[in-house]
Amino acid sequence: MGEDSRTVNGMRVTSNGFLAVPRRASRAPRAGSDKFRRLPYGRGVGVAGSMYISGTNYCIYPNEMPQAAVQLKLDRSGRATVFCGASDIGQGSDSLLAYIVCEELGLTLRDVRVVAADTDLTPVDLGSYSSRETFMVGNACLDAARKLRQEIAATLAGPWGCREDQVVLAGVSPARAATRRRSA
Repeated sequence: MGEDSRTVNGMRVTSNGFLAVPRRASRAPRAGSDKFRRLPYGRGVGVAGSMYISGTNYCIYPNEMPQAAVQLKLDRSGRATVFCGASDIGQGSDSLLAYIVCEELGLTLRDVRVVAADTDLTPVDLGSYSSRETFMVGNACLDAARKLRQEIAATLAGPWGCREDQVVLAGVSPARAATRRRSA
């Protein structure tokens, strides 16, 4: 690709000098001339190039799918399982998801399991690139945990004869959770 063009996924390229490199290399002394028609049949010398996006919230493959998704399951024992398609490649995103669920649902780390990057079990994730996991997947997990908390409180408030905002999950009341959210 040359200057002032767009990639197949819609990213704008203003200048890059990429096309100048192979032209210059081909003019260099002995630039492959010692191999021209001297390699075995089916063999040759080639050049390839690619690009890498860094520091963006723009998905590499634009589509109608969400940037990230999390499914959160709470079982009878009170333990939670986070299903997430993101791959933890050393940045700690699996731990982050567990911490978020602990904070929102009042659980301990031993009560939260993270199932990640298993395409048979987890929702699709658009990839671990550009430092997006904490922001995109973390917010998806936070949203799921808050919705689960509200659903639990609504379910318990009736039988317990109280308001939803009076239901406390393992020592984390809705008021305390809201205070933490405002101070964060």
